[in-house]
Amino acid sequence: EQDSAYKKAIRNRLPSSALFKIDLNRLSSGDFISDLPKTPMEQLQVMSFPEEYYMPDPREQAHFQDNINRSLAVPFINTKPSFGAKVPLAVIGQLLGIVEDLSPNLKYTLDYTADVEIVIFSMQAIVVATIFKGTQPPGNYKLTWNGRDDNGRKMPKGDYVAEIRIGKFSIIRKRIYLN
Repeated sequence: EQDSAYKKAIRNRLPSSALFKIDLNRLSSGDFISDLPKTPMEQLQVMSFPEEYYMPDPREQAHFQDNINRSLAVPFINTKPSFGAKVPLAVIGQLLGIVEDLSPNLKYTLDYTADVEIVIFSMQAIVVATIFKGTQPPGNYKLTWNGRDDNGRKMPKGDYVAEIRIGKFSIIRKRIYLN
């Protein structure tokens, strides 16, 4: 019925302002009010729907949750809860050899008492600084190179290599970038 009225209105070659005036007159005359319920009880009966009409079906619930997730989304940032162990991406990169730690922090572990020597080399294989030379007991160690040579002069920007010699056979090398 509504579609046929729409088609009839389209077939009329009346301007839209004239159609608007006709509809406005029809609404203001109050003809449609006779169809409405008269008493408050009748109005409540018309408005009382079964409870299941108000409950969303599973598809609507899924759409609702998806819309909430999309509204909270931030580009390039995962806001969804993750499960399991949380390992920073930098650590994974270091384990795979993809990411390199270029900081002047040197970490090493001794399983037994050993002679340790920590030397910093320039890219030309010249000894720049000796950070430590001595005997250390077992344990975890962390040293930071201050970016200066043995004479206390600040070294220029660039790449350096730290070499940690443990005993006679173990050598750990690390690249350092000063900026």
